[in-house]
Amino acid sequence: MASKTSFSLGKHLDISAVNNLQERMLKALEKSGDVNLKAGSVERVDSAGLQLVLCFRRELQRSGSDIFWQKPSEKVLTTAALLGIQSKLGL
Repeated sequence: MASKTSFSLGKHLDISAVNNLQERMLKALEKSGDVNLKAGSVERVDSAGLQLVLCFRRELQRSGSDIFWQKPSEKVLTTAALLGIQSKLGL
């Protein structure tokens, strides 16, 4: 049975956090299974951060898994909507 991983995106989902988040996401991909993204504390978002999440989601979907957002902050929702990618992100 596939495992389920859960982690927080923290306060920053932007270019300053991409390297750290990418490492954590790569580890989650190694485990296989669905991933819960805790996004309620995110205060700063940019296209680089959301692009990373989008790539992560696509990789998960290739293996039959997906991301599940846990209470995404208004900043996450608004920025994804402005970029027109909320459905691609599963929001």
